[in-house]
Amino acid sequence: MKKKIFAVFLIFFFLSLLSLFFLKGEVLAGYCGLYGCEDDEDCTNCEQDCGECPLPPPPGTDGDWEWCGEHRCPNLVDWVEYECYPNCDEPQYCRDIGSGCPDDVPPGVECLNDADCFPNNCFCYGDILCEMHCINNACLSVCGPSDGNGGPGPGEPSGTITCVPETVPVCDPDTGTTNVTWSTQNTDYAEVWRQRDDQANQVLWRTGLLGSNNFNSIVQDHTWTFRLYTYDNIDGMVLLDHCSALGLCVDCTVVCPPTMNIPPGDTRPFTVQITDLDGTIRRVNFAIVEGDTSVITINPTYDETEPYSTNVTAVAASDDPRTVRARVRVNPGNVMACACTTTVNVNFPTWFQTQEADVHAQANISSEVPSGQVFCLDGDGNRPGVVSYGGGSPYFGEENNISSTDWLVNTSFSRKPYGYFEDLINRHVTPTELSCDVCSVADMEVLGSGFYKRTGGALRIINTDDGVVNFVDKKIVILVDGSLTLEANVDIADDSGFVAFIVRQDINIGGFSLTQGGDDPDLEGVFLANNNFDLGSSNNRFIGKGIFFADSFNMSGRDLGVGNEGTPAIQFIYNPSLWFNAPKELLVPSYTWEELTPESE
Repeated sequence: MKKKIFAVFLIFFFLSLLSLFFLKGEVLAGYCGLYGCEDDEDCTNCEQDCGECPLPPPPGTDGDWEWCGEHRCPNLVDWVEYECYPNCDEPQYCRDIGSGCPDDVPPGVECLNDADCFPNNCFCYGDILCEMHCINNACLSVCGPSDGNGGPGPGEPSGTITCVPETVPVCDPDTGTTNVTWSTQNTDYAEVWRQRDDQANQVLWRTGLLGSNNFNSIVQDHTWTFRLYTYDNIDGMVLLDHCSALGLCVDCTVVCPPTMNIPPGDTRPFTVQITDLDGTIRRVNFAIVEGDTSVITINPTYDETEPYSTNVTAVAASDDPRTVRARVRVNPGNVMACACTTTVNVNFPTWFQTQEADVHAQANISSEVPSGQVFCLDGDGNRPGVVSYGGGSPYFGEENNISSTDWLVNTSFSRKPYGYFEDLINRHVTPTELSCDVCSVADMEVLGSGFYKRTGGALRIINTDDGVVNFVDKKIVILVDGSLTLEANVDIADDSGFVAFIVRQDINIGGFSLTQGGDDPDLEGVFLANNNFDLGSSNNRFIGKGIFFADSFNMSGRDLGVGNEGTPAIQFIYNPSLWFNAPKELLVPSYTWEELTPESE
């Protein structure tokens, strides 16, 4: 009989062990300790994904502790044991391996009553009371020491919880921090749950009778509410207190420098302007946010005094721009208030060059001529042109290489305006009115030798066919009583052709920004503009062969990138044959009148 009883006892004991193993497996698979899992509703990945679980309470809470990396795991009540998460990089977190109640219903599942929250019997040990209650449509697990009579012990439970600060200065994409501190009286168990204003359910955050923890995930324009609960045998979970923290962006305006173009080896200051600030500037941080330090470097990486600036050094030429960001951080909280960015291009500066032609500027003249190059090349006669200027200080690069002869003259120059040529032509012929104001390549190539005029408006020559208007050996003069936009190349026969565009207003290179490629000219002929000559924006080289006059030239849009080191983005080549092929109506004889004294006999 004793053997049978002993055998029955062994079977019962073995079944009990299986039951305990099953319960423990439930705890490990479906329960993430007292800390919950913020973004993992069923907590199945909580063990492996340390980053999704909140930090445990800091040292100082009563109970036994075990080190988990940089953190310690508390043993707040005697029915709970802890161990460190396996297979996780530091910092590690703590998990519950005790024999408390498994979560048959995961947190976040909507429940109607206590029975829905926890339909199975709660298996407890000793004088431990385990139940499940519904609070705000979230299932709360309750396991706490009992007074032996099914209650939590004597005294009315109370507690306080505070969020400091309640308004957290933070701007996207940064996150801010609030410190949550709580304490309880007349209770043996308490939980802190958190809830964001745009989330339906609250999440278990901390467990303990008292504590003080930082919550580091406050974002702009959202409020987090932290609720402190305890257990009451009659009322279940009881809300003791709550606090809230709002993420609020501090207003300010910061302005970065405009796009910076820095040649390799140079260093330029990067200074920001800060206005409309609510708060006190702690410092301005500087960083390279697109690209690496192989092209540019910055030093220092922050500045705490006004004017807030750093230095950008160009290391190596690159066709890929870099981006430098300035972030303003303010007190209290050392949070980002506003930011701005600047594009930095590291290339040799764009420059222009002439060949054989005389060059004059009514004011100053400059070109960033690189080392080993000259501003004005020799022509077919093995001589350069004369460079003249009306004022200022001419600049032709660090070596100041003007030409093979270094001919440079400070003088004035008088040129004839549109009206002069219009009157000159009208003395001899009446120009034919152009039949189009937007003309194709074919429209222009059918013109015969002669004088033409676009009256009362602009003329635009668009890119059609092969994109080149070839006037061959014709002699054509076109007056434009407005602006001229060229979207097609213009060619003539080198030794016999002639074309002149005489324009009352501006000449603009438009469309795809002319390029023939190689060393072929984009424009050939005489081009006179009363106002501005705009060479367009392109990473292709522009070559003009002929005679070019304007009040001003806009050449800043031409940039060859790393190719600027040895090649001018713009080149003007003189074509002396135009003087010989010009129509006689444009030629004015030069007379010198001199009164001679009669000779005496």
